Amino acid sequence: MKIDRKIAIKIFYSGLFILFLIFFVYLFLLITPYIHEGGHIIYGVFDGLLKGQINHFKITNWINHPLIPIIKTPQQTKPVDNLGSLNFAMGGPAFTILIFLGLSFYAYLRSKDKKWFLLFLAIFLFEVSGNIICGTDNWINGPLSICNHQIDLAIQFIAIFLFAGTFSYFVSKKIGNKFWK
Repeated sequence: MKIDRKIAIKIFYSGLFILFLIFFVYLFLLITPYIHEGGHIIYGVFDGLLKGQINHFKITNWINHPLIPIIKTPQQTKPVDNLGSLNFAMGGPAFTILIFLGLSFYAYLRSKDKKWFLLFLAIFLFEVSGNIICGTDNWINGPLSICNHQIDLAIQFIAIFLFAGTFSYFVSKKIGNKFWK
């Protein structure tokens, strides 16, 4: 059985598209911990400046990345000199959410497509569920009583799927007219 050249090209580009999408989801999972932990440090420094002191921080736990174990990602940041504050605790999720809100807004201004805000929604769900409700980035420094880890895992999966779906929508919209007609 012979495959038509046009169909073979479509299959090839569909495969490239899937690899591209996997790369961006992986990149998202790789850089988000750095943004998050950086947010703790930034908000902690500003909190110290508001109180007239200089705060120092240390990343105390590095873990192997789940997909490529040779890459280490930061897992926990702690203040060196003091006990921290609510600004420090909420700084990671707040900074990450603000970064992705800014990226979504920038993309919206360039394209005038409101679907870019799905990217913001994805990171919002990811941070609120995984770090504030079921994590330690909150006012009690532990999972809140409303935390359900099965629901948290489902929300994390939905957030990653939403992130991947947003990127696949825009990539296919941008290049799809050329290859999938």
